[in-house]
Amino acid sequence: MGVLALVAVVLGIAAAVLPYHAFLTRPDPVVVAAGLAVAACGLILLREHATGPAGWLLYAAGLAWFLPILDVTDVRVLDTAIRCMALLHVSLLAHAVVVVAAPRATGRLERVTLAGAYAVALTAVLGGYAVGLPALGALLVACVLRTGRALPPAARSWRTAAGLALGLGLVVDAALRWRTGMPAEQIIVVAHPLELAATAALVAIAGTRPSPWRAIEVRLDGTDALTDVLAAQLGVEQVTVALSDGAGGWLRPSGARRSAPGDEAWQVLDGGGTVVAVVEGGAPGIVPRSVEDVVRLAAANARLRRSLVEHLEELEGSRRRLLAAADSERVALGAQLRAGAMTTVAGIERDLRHRPDLQHLVDRAALTRRMLETIARGIDPVASAGSLAGALEDLAATSAARVQIVECVEPESPEVATALWFCCAEAAANTAKHATMATLDVRIRREGDRIVAALVDDGPGGADAEGTGLVGVRDRVAALGGSMRIDSPPGSGTSMLIDLPSLLCGQPQSALRGSADPPADPRSYVRDSRSSGGSS
Repeated sequence: MGVLALVAVVLGIAAAVLPYHAFLTRPDPVVVAAGLAVAACGLILLREHATGPAGWLLYAAGLAWFLPILDVTDVRVLDTAIRCMALLHVSLLAHAVVVVAAPRATGRLERVTLAGAYAVALTAVLGGYAVGLPALGALLVACVLRTGRALPPAARSWRTAAGLALGLGLVVDAALRWRTGMPAEQIIVVAHPLELAATAALVAIAGTRPSPWRAIEVRLDGTDALTDVLAAQLGVEQVTVALSDGAGGWLRPSGARRSAPGDEAWQVLDGGGTVVAVVEGGAPGIVPRSVEDVVRLAAANARLRRSLVEHLEELEGSRRRLLAAADSERVALGAQLRAGAMTTVAGIERDLRHRPDLQHLVDRAALTRRMLETIARGIDPVASAGSLAGALEDLAATSAARVQIVECVEPESPEVATALWFCCAEAAANTAKHATMATLDVRIRREGDRIVAALVDDGPGGADAEGTGLVGVRDRVAALGGSMRIDSPPGSGTSMLIDLPSLLCGQPQSALRGSADPPADPRSYVRDSRSSGGSS
């Protein structure tokens, strides 16, 4: 690299200081500075180990820029050859613009642009450069605007700017040459070197942007874009990637399951010789090691994503099963109360009615039976009332707070109905505790396949959303795939918004209820209240 830099510097100094009759036909400092700038930008790309051949192309363009201004007067054949390469710097610079930040040109439009660029170099010999240069400029503008989607966004933006600078500059130069007279020629002499230097600087910036192989941005769509980046790096139109899950299955880069790959594919192995990924879409020749490293990293990332998804699904299923089991035990307890204790107390009450002298015991037995009935209804309020609306009416009748049922739509799922009742019961209890004169309005409506409940009171507000009761009902709602939001600004009342699916997927809780046998031993109902999530 140091030798190349020294050659460029020596050539530039020689072009600036050697006598006119021996070396230069036009000793112009602007021309010399532009050539040195283009070569220096190429050296920067080479020093940064930029992806692709853009660094070499820029350096070659800088050297080719000096060729037309050299004049070897004693060797006519060499002078003719040098003049024939008068437009080679344009071809090399256009090539650098097309392939910057990429190993090679991949798309059809990119290949056509490169063919046009080197065809323009021949017009220095064959003629027609007045038409060829603006045509190349227009083709280059179309190329940078319509290609390069696989590049990183920053590199693509700078590449587009470089292509526009060179392409539009060639068109403007041609338009100026179409005019006759000295002013137009004087403008071209200054504008063309500046345009080349600016293009080289933009290419250098584009080539030194962070490469996708050095840093992978973690985004929702970042893993899915892996196939586009692979296609660009391998020089093929399209690829698909199958990543091993380590257990005989295959994953997409996002972690989703996919079918097994075909036989015609390129395999990526880990250190132990095990296939960790398969890339379909054309067998490449020489694959960069960095590409294989990125594919291995993507495979490990996909397995981690899949494992995380499975753990989350299992956690969600476990929460729902625990909730279903708790509700099933609650239903079974209510059934046993009615079939056991309440029946026994009713029998005692009936037997005592034949003893007028034991009327006080009859009254106590009747009171005990009514208390057990209230407990049984509270254990499974929706089933006891026959509907959510009926359970809410019972709640409104027995609550210490004023509860007004404005609207109530019945959910298809009994689990959802039970969860809504617990939300309303908690809201009513909080209203009675903190706002004795307030009214709680209950609105339960359907929105598509969702049930939305709005519980609003006109109390003083300032409710603690992290209280034990509210946390319990929030957990119950979340276990059913819903959400709960509480808004309680001081002095403006409290509103609770619950969003639940109308019908749950998977095994319904009602099936668990139907299959649950009431345990014979009442002691089996003794549970730690902390495991039931507070008041829910």
